[in-house]
Amino acid sequence: MKISLLLSALALTAVLALFGQDGPELPDGKGKDLVTDVCSGCHDLARIPAYKGTQDWGVVVYSMRQRGLALKPEETEEIVAYLAKNFPLAKEGKGKAPEPAKPATPQSNTPAPTQPK
Repeated sequence: MKISLLLSALALTAVLALFGQDGPELPDGKGKDLVTDVCSGCHDLARIPAYKGTQDWGVVVYSMRQRGLALKPEETEEIVAYLAKNFPLAKEGKGKAPEPAKPATPQSNTPAPTQPK
């Protein structure tokens, strides 16, 4: 009986600890509170550092606004600036296929053959 009570208490503590978490700790800076308040209204904040898309944050926030997110222009700018500074996209070129190699032209010191006249 005591063991089951102890296990139940441990399980309850674990569940309460999980519900107390708001997601990943975002870096401090101007816009953090706004991002936390606005973005967590629709999805988990873990999506922010996990974003691996190719669109810049301005496009991402614009798409959220198209889905009904109500933001003032200055709020949009603050959110985009915060996200771009703290969660930059992968450097350009990463993940792209390399440019095709140009065909090599043989170099020779012998003159090209001439056609007889």
